Amino acid sequence: MSEGRSALEIAREVGLPVENFHPAGNGLHMEIMDTRSRQVWQTMSDVTQTEYQALAVEAPFVKIGIGALAGHLSYFRRSPGAAVDGAMDRMEYAGHTWSQCAKPDGAPRFPFGPDGPRQISVLKHHSIVFAAGSEVGYLRSPDGDYYVHVIASGAWIEDLKLPSGWKHERVAIEKELTLHLPCPTTAFFFANFESYQGPVPAPDANRS
Repeated sequence: MSEGRSALEIAREVGLPVENFHPAGNGLHMEIMDTRSRQVWQTMSDVTQTEYQALAVEAPFVKIGIGALAGHLSYFRRSPGAAVDGAMDRMEYAGHTWSQCAKPDGAPRFPFGPDGPRQISVLKHHSIVFAAGSEVGYLRSPDGDYYVHVIASGAWIEDLKLPSGWKHERVAIEKELTLHLPCPTTAFFFANFESYQGPVPAPDANRS
């Protein structure tokens, strides 16, 4: 498996600041939300579980969660509400640098009942890069829509209690793959913060 290209190399290629990138290495990132504006802010450098547990926020902020990127690296093309791609809105808060990455587009839904994943429509401009030689995880809906694995918690897929008719697929790729999530993105969050998002193009023969 390839180690994958660096954030700096890809940033130069796509013409975005490297600060928009979460670096390779599958480090943890954490998120908080401003409950007044519903803006979601994310750390773009690695943090630890200990740092998340110790993170103290005050109103209007609330802690959302912590997780690892399922791909090689990811980047945001802009903050929600920005007219063009470019540098994200940033702030210093509680000893960390945060980038404004997303904004819920409505309230969470529970279409599969209380034990199933939450479904959230999210305004964001998010791209996920998977390195050559890696595997990409997908959930496939009964209607044939594909949702790519974005946030990993380390849980086995069997622990995720997939809704009836949904299937999990893992696809080996030979070449680097970048998936641009739509805006808004439909995100499914399981109880352990594991998340699959999309819809994205179905994996085709030249990716396997």
